[in-house]
Amino acid sequence: MKTIKISAGIALTFFVIGSLLFLLQLVLTDRSTVPVIGFYYVFAAVIINSIVVLTLIGKLFIDQNYTETLKSIAIILANVPVAIAYTYIVFEYTF
Repeated sequence: MKTIKISAGIALTFFVIGSLLFLLQLVLTDRSTVPVIGFYYVFAAVIINSIVVLTLIGKLFIDQNYTETLKSIAIILANVPVAIAYTYIVFEYTF
C-alpha cells in the first residue's frame, strides 16, 4: 500500500504542476516564456517518472506483490496521455 501512495503522490504532483503550466499558457498574453518553462518541466518529469517506473519494474522482480506494483506503475503512466494532450493543444492552438 505504501508504494501506491508514493506513486499517487508523485503522479498527482506532476499532474498539478503540468496543469498549472497548461492553464498559464492558455491565459497569459505573453506566450513566449511558458513553453520554455514547460519544455524543461516535461524533460524533468520524463526523467523522474522514468526513474520511478524503472524502480517499480525492478521491484516486480524482488517482491511478490505484483498487483500493488503494477497498479503503482499504471498510476505513474496515467500522466502520459494527459501530457500528450496538453502538448498537442498548446502546439495546435497557440502557435
